[in-house]
Amino acid sequence: MIKDVPPSVDINLKIDRPEIYYGEKTTEYILVNTSTQEFDYPKGDKNVYTNYQGQGGVLINSFMKRLLFAIEFQDPQILFTTYLTPQSRIMFNRRIKSRVTAIAPFLAYDTDPYMVVSGGRLFWIQDAYTASNMYPYSKRSKTPFRKKELNYIRNSVKVIIDAYDGHVAYYMIDTQDPILKTYSKVYPALFKPLDEMPADLKKHLRYPMDLFEIQVQTYAKYHMQDVQVFYNQEDLWEPPDEIYGDNRQMMKPYYIIIKLPDEDKEEFLLMLPYTPSKKDNMIGWLAARSDLPHYGNLLVYKLSKDKLAYGPMQVEARIDQQTEISQRKTGIRPHAG
Repeated sequence: MIKDVPPSVDINLKIDRPEIYYGEKTTEYILVNTSTQEFDYPKGDKNVYTNYQGQGGVLINSFMKRLLFAIEFQDPQILFTTYLTPQSRIMFNRRIKSRVTAIAPFLAYDTDPYMVVSGGRLFWIQDAYTASNMYPYSKRSKTPFRKKELNYIRNSVKVIIDAYDGHVAYYMIDTQDPILKTYSKVYPALFKPLDEMPADLKKHLRYPMDLFEIQVQTYAKYHMQDVQVFYNQEDLWEPPDEIYGDNRQMMKPYYIIIKLPDEDKEEFLLMLPYTPSKKDNMIGWLAARSDLPHYGNLLVYKLSKDKLAYGPMQVEARIDQQTEISQRKTGIRPHAG
């Protein structure tokens, strides 16, 4: 739907500011609004140039600032360059992860920030968590956050980062979280209520993958309510396997658009099926809702144990048993009879 440089769009969607000054790969500092124009994109035999028009970064309009930044980044060119003007700005901490960590290091951050288009601009949405390993009477879980263990985690904060200006806003999505309540009292100017998030950005919120994977692993065991069944691990579930390329691997959760039973319209879900331990038939599936006002609600669909429901590996096997499909997957076309 969005392609080419500069971007062209075939649907009712506009992008006025396609430039990404703050992103996932932007690790170096840059200087903008200098006497040299920035390369924008090639056009035929010529190049198109531009000047930065935002408020990102810090004005570097004095000798002392140039000296301090030259020392900070160990680059004497900042001090001696002749390209700087009174309007020049220096941008640093442009990588999303380092930027949000520098502002609020006491939060844990999801490993997959994602980009959205809103109001003609590009924004990053970064999920943030309050987490602890000190919650009593609870199971500890390994996490992707700095390889730490935890037994308490809540997706209480959504962080919005402007890809052009680098402006960062923290919104409280779970106001009942006691840890976040404390942080918001310590830093009252940092956290904003969810009601202040622009309505168009709210449409782009999605349930985070890292949290869901922790919940999937936990629920696989703790769905058992009977004490004896739990003690003997008689009804243990596990995420299914799938074929990816030529290899068998554990299936990862995936986002889908689906109309749930008893609902009026389709919605955006994150889901994963379950199979019984060491078996391939499907026994149920877990889903997390993303659309407001149902954001964060988890749904469990349990399948009857009396009837066989094919799991992903069994569906893969049935596909491979179909000669025509199997041949097309391997690039061999059947001969006409």
